[in-house]
Amino acid sequence: MKVSEIQAGKGVEGRFLAAQVERRTASNGRDYLRTVLRDKGGDSIVALQFDAPDSVFDAVTPGTTVEVRGEAEEYRGSTNLKIASIEPAAEQWDASELLPKSVKSEADMTATLHEYVGRIEDPAIRTVVERVLSYPDVGDRLGRWPAAMRRHHAQIGGLLEHILELLLITDAVVELYPSVSKDLVYAGCILHDIGKVAELGIEGQIDYTPVGLMVGHVVLGAEMVSRACAETECPDDTTLRLRNIVLSHHGTLEWGSPVLPKTPEAVAVHNIDMLSSQLRQAVDATEKSSPRAPGDPMGQWNRSWGRNWFLGSDGNDAVPSDGESES
Repeated sequence: MKVSEIQAGKGVEGRFLAAQVERRTASNGRDYLRTVLRDKGGDSIVALQFDAPDSVFDAVTPGTTVEVRGEAEEYRGSTNLKIASIEPAAEQWDASELLPKSVKSEADMTATLHEYVGRIEDPAIRTVVERVLSYPDVGDRLGRWPAAMRRHHAQIGGLLEHILELLLITDAVVELYPSVSKDLVYAGCILHDIGKVAELGIEGQIDYTPVGLMVGHVVLGAEMVSRACAETECPDDTTLRLRNIVLSHHGTLEWGSPVLPKTPEAVAVHNIDMLSSQLRQAVDATEKSSPRAPGDPMGQWNRSWGRNWFLGSDGNDAVPSDGESES
Protein backbone atom coordinates (compact mmCIF):
# COMPACT_ATOMS: atom_id res chain seq x y z
CA MET A 1 0.00 0.00 0.00
CA LYS A 2 1.22 3.50 -0.84
CA VAL A 3 0.97 6.45 1.53
CA SER A 4 -0.77 8.41 -1.25
CA GLU A 5 -3.60 5.84 -1.16
CA ILE A 6 -4.34 6.39 2.53
CA GLN A 7 -7.56 8.32 3.15
CA ALA A 8 -8.98 9.63 6.43
CA GLY A 9 -11.75 7.46 7.80
CA LYS A 10 -10.63 4.33 5.97
CA GLY A 11 -8.76 1.26 7.12
CA VAL A 12 -5.11 0.76 6.36
CA GLU A 13 -3.23 -2.48 5.96
CA GLY A 14 0.21 -2.68 4.40
CA ARG A 15 3.97 -2.89 4.63
CA PHE A 16 6.05 0.19 5.42
CA LEU A 17 9.45 1.22 6.71
CA ALA A 18 9.56 2.59 10.27
CA ALA A 19 11.80 5.58 9.48
CA GLN A 20 11.45 7.20 12.93
CA VAL A 21 10.42 5.49 16.15
CA GLU A 22 9.77 7.27 19.45
CA ARG A 23 8.37 6.26 22.81
CA ARG A 24 6.33 9.16 24.13
CA THR A 25 4.17 9.75 27.21
CA ALA A 26 0.59 10.96 26.86
CA SER A 27 -1.10 13.41 29.23
CA ASN A 28 -2.66 10.44 31.05
CA GLY A 29 0.81 9.14 31.88
CA ARG A 30 0.67 6.18 29.51
CA ASP A 31 3.35 5.51 26.91
CA TYR A 32 2.50 5.48 23.25
CA LEU A 33 4.38 4.74 20.04
CA ARG A 34 4.96 7.52 17.52
CA THR A 35 6.52 6.43 14.26
CA VAL A 36 6.97 7.87 10.80
CA LEU A 37 6.13 5.23 8.20
CA ARG A 38 7.63 5.44 4.71
CA ASP A 39 6.56 3.58 1.60
CA LYS A 40 8.85 2.39 -1.20
CA GLY A 41 8.24 5.60 -3.10
CA GLY A 42 9.65 7.70 -0.25
CA ASP A 43 6.32 9.19 0.90
CA SER A 44 5.68 9.13 4.64
CA ILE A 45 2.92 9.42 7.24
CA VAL A 46 2.87 9.85 11.02
CA ALA A 47 1.43 6.82 12.83
CA LEU A 48 0.50 6.43 16.51
CA GLN A 49 -0.26 3.45 18.70
CA PHE A 50 -1.67 4.25 22.12
CA ASP A 51 -1.16 1.88 25.05
CA ALA A 52 1.44 0.05 22.98
CA PRO A 53 2.85 -3.04 24.74
CA ASP A 54 6.52 -3.17 25.65
CA SER A 55 7.02 -5.87 23.03
CA VAL A 56 6.30 -3.31 20.29
CA PHE A 57 8.99 -0.92 21.52
CA ASP A 58 11.44 -3.81 21.63
CA ALA A 59 10.60 -5.11 18.15
CA VAL A 60 10.07 -1.90 16.17
CA THR A 61 13.23 0.16 15.79
CA PRO A 62 14.28 2.76 13.19
CA GLY A 63 14.92 1.05 9.87
CA THR A 64 12.60 -1.89 10.57
CA THR A 65 10.19 -2.94 7.82
CA VAL A 66 6.81 -3.45 9.46
CA GLU A 67 3.38 -4.87 8.74
CA VAL A 68 0.76 -2.35 9.89
CA ARG A 69 -2.99 -2.45 10.39
CA GLY A 70 -5.01 0.56 11.51
CA GLU A 71 -7.26 3.43 10.50
CA ALA A 72 -6.45 6.81 9.00
CA GLU A 73 -7.67 9.92 10.82
CA GLU A 74 -7.70 13.65 10.07
CA TYR A 75 -5.80 15.69 12.67
CA ARG A 76 -5.11 19.43 12.40
CA GLY A 77 -5.31 19.39 8.64
CA SER A 78 -3.14 16.32 8.16
CA THR A 79 -3.90 12.64 7.77
CA ASN A 80 -2.36 10.44 10.46
CA LEU A 81 -2.59 6.73 11.07
CA LYS A 82 -3.97 5.22 14.29
CA ILE A 83 -2.27 1.85 14.63
CA ALA A 84 -4.18 -1.24 15.72
CA SER A 85 -1.23 -3.59 15.26
CA ILE A 86 2.37 -3.29 14.11
CA GLU A 87 5.06 -5.95 13.86
CA PRO A 88 8.29 -6.60 11.94
CA ALA A 89 7.70 -7.94 8.43
CA ALA A 90 9.10 -11.26 7.27
CA GLU A 91 10.83 -9.45 4.38
CA GLN A 92 13.04 -6.57 5.45
CA TRP A 93 13.74 -3.76 2.97
CA ASP A 94 17.10 -2.02 2.55
CA ALA A 95 16.26 1.22 4.32
CA SER A 96 18.90 3.23 2.43
CA GLU A 97 17.17 2.36 -0.85
CA LEU A 98 14.14 4.38 0.23
CA LEU A 99 16.06 7.59 1.00
CA PRO A 100 16.46 10.48 -1.47
CA LYS A 101 19.36 9.90 -3.85
CA SER A 102 21.72 12.03 -5.88
CA VAL A 103 20.90 11.93 -9.58
CA LYS A 104 24.61 11.52 -10.24
CA SER A 105 26.20 8.09 -10.60
CA GLU A 106 28.28 6.96 -7.63
CA ALA A 107 30.76 5.32 -10.00
CA ASP A 108 31.16 8.48 -12.08
CA MET A 109 31.53 10.70 -9.01
CA THR A 110 34.10 8.35 -7.48
CA ALA A 111 36.11 8.31 -10.71
CA THR A 112 36.10 12.13 -10.80
CA LEU A 113 37.21 12.27 -7.17
CA HIS A 114 40.22 10.06 -7.89
CA GLU A 115 41.09 12.22 -10.88
CA TYR A 116 41.32 15.22 -8.55
CA VAL A 117 43.38 13.27 -6.01
CA GLY A 118 45.78 12.47 -8.84
CA ARG A 119 46.14 16.20 -9.61
CA ILE A 120 47.62 16.88 -6.16
CA GLU A 121 51.31 17.33 -6.98
CA ASP A 122 52.76 17.47 -3.47
CA PRO A 123 53.40 13.80 -2.59
CA ALA A 124 52.98 14.38 1.15
CA ILE A 125 49.57 16.00 0.73
CA ARG A 126 48.41 13.45 -1.83
CA THR A 127 49.50 10.57 0.41
CA VAL A 128 47.54 11.96 3.36
CA VAL A 129 44.39 12.26 1.25
CA GLU A 130 44.83 8.75 -0.13
CA ARG A 131 45.38 7.38 3.39
CA VAL A 132 42.17 8.95 4.71
CA LEU A 133 40.19 7.65 1.73
CA SER A 134 41.65 4.18 2.33
CA TYR A 135 40.18 3.90 5.83
CA PRO A 136 37.36 1.32 5.67
CA ASP A 137 34.77 3.56 7.34
CA VAL A 138 35.56 6.26 4.77
CA GLY A 139 36.17 4.38 1.53
CA ASP A 140 33.23 2.03 2.04
CA ARG A 141 30.82 4.89 2.79
CA LEU A 142 31.85 8.05 0.95
CA GLY A 143 30.05 7.33 -2.32
CA ARG A 144 26.73 6.66 -0.56
CA TRP A 145 26.76 9.11 2.35
CA PRO A 146 24.65 12.28 2.70
CA ALA A 147 26.22 15.65 3.42
CA ALA A 148 23.56 16.70 5.91
CA MET A 149 20.47 15.54 7.73
CA ARG A 150 18.05 17.98 6.10
CA ARG A 151 19.80 21.00 4.59
CA HIS A 152 22.21 20.91 1.64
CA HIS A 153 22.91 17.67 -0.24
CA ALA A 154 20.78 15.71 2.27
CA GLN A 155 20.57 12.60 0.12
CA ILE A 156 22.37 9.36 -0.63
CA GLY A 157 25.55 10.36 -2.48
CA GLY A 158 25.15 13.96 -1.38
CA LEU A 159 28.48 14.19 0.45
CA LEU A 160 30.52 13.18 -2.59
CA GLU A 161 28.43 15.44 -4.83
CA HIS A 162 29.15 18.34 -2.44
CA ILE A 163 32.89 17.57 -2.44
CA LEU A 164 32.99 17.55 -6.24
CA GLU A 165 31.19 20.91 -6.38
CA LEU A 166 33.91 22.34 -4.15
CA LEU A 167 36.65 20.93 -6.35
CA LEU A 168 35.10 22.42 -9.48
CA ILE A 169 34.85 25.83 -7.80
CA THR A 170 38.47 25.47 -6.67
CA ASP A 171 39.64 25.26 -10.29
CA ALA A 172 38.41 28.83 -10.84
CA VAL A 173 39.72 30.12 -7.49
CA VAL A 174 43.30 28.91 -7.91
CA GLU A 175 43.39 30.31 -11.43
CA LEU A 176 42.46 33.74 -10.07
CA TYR A 177 44.83 33.44 -7.09
CA PRO A 178 47.95 31.54 -8.27
CA SER A 179 49.74 32.12 -4.95
CA VAL A 180 47.12 29.98 -3.19
CA SER A 181 48.22 26.34 -2.98
CA LYS A 182 46.02 24.29 -5.28
CA ASP A 183 47.19 21.11 -3.53
CA LEU A 184 46.12 22.28 -0.09
CA VAL A 185 42.75 23.56 -1.31
CA TYR A 186 42.05 20.33 -3.23
CA ALA A 187 42.93 18.35 -0.11
CA GLY A 188 40.83 20.63 2.08
CA CYS A 189 37.80 20.28 -0.19
CA ILE A 190 38.08 16.50 -0.10
CA LEU A 191 38.70 16.26 3.64
CA HIS A 192 36.73 19.15 5.18
CA ASP A 193 33.50 17.16 5.74
CA ILE A 194 35.00 13.67 5.84
CA GLY A 195 33.93 13.30 9.48
CA LYS A 196 30.32 13.15 8.28
CA VAL A 197 30.74 9.47 7.40
CA ALA A 198 30.85 8.95 11.20
CA GLU A 199 28.57 11.84 12.23
CA LEU A 200 25.58 10.71 10.15
CA GLY A 201 23.79 7.38 9.85
CA ILE A 202 21.36 6.15 7.19
CA GLU A 203 19.39 3.45 8.97
CA GLY A 204 15.75 4.20 8.28
CA GLN A 205 16.46 7.89 7.83
CA ILE A 206 19.36 10.32 7.72
CA ASP A 207 20.11 11.04 11.36
CA TYR A 208 22.96 11.82 13.74
CA THR A 209 24.87 8.95 15.30
CA PRO A 210 25.80 9.05 19.02
CA VAL A 211 29.40 10.01 18.17
CA GLY A 212 28.05 12.60 15.75
CA LEU A 213 26.01 14.24 18.50
CA MET A 214 28.75 13.97 21.13
CA VAL A 215 31.77 14.96 19.01
CA GLY A 216 30.65 16.29 15.62
CA HIS A 217 32.07 15.99 12.11
CA VAL A 218 34.55 18.86 12.42
CA VAL A 219 36.52 17.17 15.20
CA LEU A 220 35.95 13.67 13.82
CA GLY A 221 37.38 14.76 10.48
CA ALA A 222 40.33 16.50 12.11
CA GLU A 223 41.09 13.30 14.04
CA MET A 224 41.15 11.30 10.79
CA VAL A 225 43.48 13.82 9.16
CA SER A 226 45.79 13.91 12.20
CA ARG A 227 45.96 10.12 12.19
CA ALA A 228 46.74 9.99 8.47
CA CYS A 229 49.42 12.68 8.81
CA ALA A 230 51.09 10.73 11.60
CA GLU A 231 50.92 7.43 9.73
CA THR A 232 52.41 8.90 6.56
CA GLU A 233 55.02 11.03 8.39
CA CYS A 234 53.66 14.18 6.81
CA PRO A 235 55.88 17.25 7.48
CA ASP A 236 54.84 19.22 10.56
CA ASP A 237 54.16 22.43 8.62
CA THR A 238 51.87 20.66 6.13
CA THR A 239 50.15 18.77 8.94
CA LEU A 240 49.29 22.03 10.71
CA ARG A 241 47.95 23.55 7.50
CA LEU A 242 45.71 20.53 6.77
CA ARG A 243 44.44 20.31 10.35
CA ASN A 244 43.61 24.02 10.40
CA ILE A 245 41.66 23.76 7.14
CA VAL A 246 39.46 20.98 8.52
CA LEU A 247 39.01 22.50 11.98
CA SER A 248 38.20 25.99 10.65
CA HIS A 249 36.06 25.24 7.61
CA HIS A 250 32.91 26.62 9.27
CA GLY A 251 34.70 29.96 9.32
CA THR A 252 33.87 31.37 12.75
CA LEU A 253 33.66 30.19 16.33
CA GLU A 254 29.94 31.05 16.36
CA TRP A 255 29.35 28.70 13.42
CA GLY A 256 31.04 25.74 15.07
CA SER A 257 34.71 26.02 14.16
CA PRO A 258 36.97 25.53 17.19
CA VAL A 259 39.61 27.74 15.51
CA LEU A 260 39.60 30.43 12.82
CA PRO A 261 41.08 29.96 9.33
CA LYS A 262 44.76 30.89 9.62
CA THR A 263 45.93 30.51 6.00
CA PRO A 264 44.65 31.74 2.62
CA GLU A 265 43.90 28.11 1.76
CA ALA A 266 41.75 27.69 4.87
CA VAL A 267 39.87 30.91 4.01
CA ALA A 268 39.37 29.59 0.48
CA VAL A 269 37.98 26.23 1.63
CA HIS A 270 35.57 27.91 4.05
CA ASN A 271 34.15 30.25 1.41
CA ILE A 272 34.01 27.61 -1.33
CA ASP A 273 32.15 25.35 1.11
CA MET A 274 29.72 28.17 1.91
CA LEU A 275 29.05 28.82 -1.78
CA SER A 276 28.24 25.18 -2.48
CA SER A 277 26.08 24.67 0.60
CA GLN A 278 24.18 27.97 0.41
CA LEU A 279 23.60 27.96 -3.33
CA ARG A 280 22.43 24.34 -3.26
CA GLN A 281 19.90 25.22 -0.57
CA ALA A 282 18.72 28.26 -2.56
CA VAL A 283 18.29 26.17 -5.71
CA ASP A 284 16.42 23.47 -3.79
CA ALA A 285 14.20 26.06 -2.10
CA THR A 286 13.15 27.70 -5.36
CA GLU A 287 12.53 24.34 -7.02
CA LYS A 288 10.24 23.26 -4.19
CA SER A 289 8.46 26.61 -3.89
CA SER A 290 5.05 27.32 -5.41
CA PRO A 291 3.52 30.70 -6.37
CA ARG A 292 1.45 32.54 -3.79
CA ALA A 293 -1.35 32.64 -6.36
CA PRO A 294 -1.74 31.71 -10.04
CA GLY A 295 0.39 34.08 -12.12
CA ASP A 296 2.16 35.54 -9.06
CA PRO A 297 5.94 35.64 -9.66
CA MET A 298 6.63 35.41 -5.91
CA GLY A 299 6.74 32.09 -4.10
CA GLN A 300 5.18 31.14 -0.78
CA TRP A 301 6.85 32.41 2.40
CA ASN A 302 9.88 30.26 3.22
CA ARG A 303 10.26 30.09 6.99
CA SER A 304 13.79 28.64 6.92
CA TRP A 305 15.13 31.49 4.79
CA GLY A 306 12.84 34.23 6.07
CA ARG A 307 11.85 35.36 2.58
CA ASN A 308 9.66 34.81 -0.46
CA TRP A 309 11.63 33.49 -3.44
CA PHE A 310 11.17 35.12 -6.83
CA LEU A 311 10.06 32.38 -9.24
CA GLY A 312 9.38 34.45 -12.36
CA SER A 313 6.20 34.98 -14.29
CA ASP A 314 5.79 31.27 -15.09
CA GLY A 315 6.84 30.13 -11.63
CA ASN A 316 10.15 28.53 -12.61
CA ASP A 317 12.34 31.20 -14.19
CA ALA A 318 14.68 31.20 -11.19
CA VAL A 319 16.12 27.71 -11.75
CA PRO A 320 17.70 25.87 -14.68
CA SER A 321 15.31 23.70 -16.70
CA ASP A 322 17.09 20.50 -15.67
CA GLY A 323 17.07 21.46 -11.98
CA GLU A 324 20.85 21.06 -11.62
CA SER A 325 23.55 23.49 -10.57
CA GLU A 326 27.18 22.50 -10.28
CA SER A 327 28.67 25.85 -9.30
